Parts: sequence; C-alpha cells; structure tokens
Amino acid sequence: MSFFASISAVLIFPIFYFSIRYCDLPKSVFIIVAVVVSEIQLVTPMNHLIGFIGSFIAFGAGILIARAKSKPLATINQLRVLDDGMNA
Repeated sequence: MSFFASISAVLIFPIFYFSIRYCDLPKSVFIIVAVVVSEIQLVTPMNHLIGFIGSFIAFGAGILIARAKSKPLATINQLRVLDDGMNA
C-alpha cells in the first residue's frame, strides 16, 4: 500500500502546487489536510478501496475549499507587472 501512496503523492504534487501557488500556504495546507484526513477516517474503516479512491475526491474538494477560503497573495496582473519590471 505504501507503494501506491508514494506514486499517488508524486502524481498529486503538481496539481497541488499549481492549484494553490497564489494562496496563503499554511491556511491552504491546513484546510486540504483536514478534508483529506477526515475522509480517510470516515470512509477507510468501511472499505479501504473506496477510502483510497475517495481521498483523491476529498483532495479535489479540499483544494476548492482552500481556494475559496484563502485570500490570494497576488493577482495574475500583479505578477505580470512584477515579471515585466524584472525583465526590463
């Protein structure tokens, strides 16, 4: 099972990074971990396969909640201005 967890972590990391890169990281991580751990605690004792698959669904839900609750650190336009200023 740890092999599948390791592969899952490698596949999920890019999604995680690009989904919350402009959000407050500690708050977003707390929300996502809370949602996923809650799902694992509730569903896995009943059926481990559904718990494993459901953790991905919970991860997606956690990202959506984190993005809704977390204030973005910068907007895309602000980042473009910063990038243009550095390249000038």
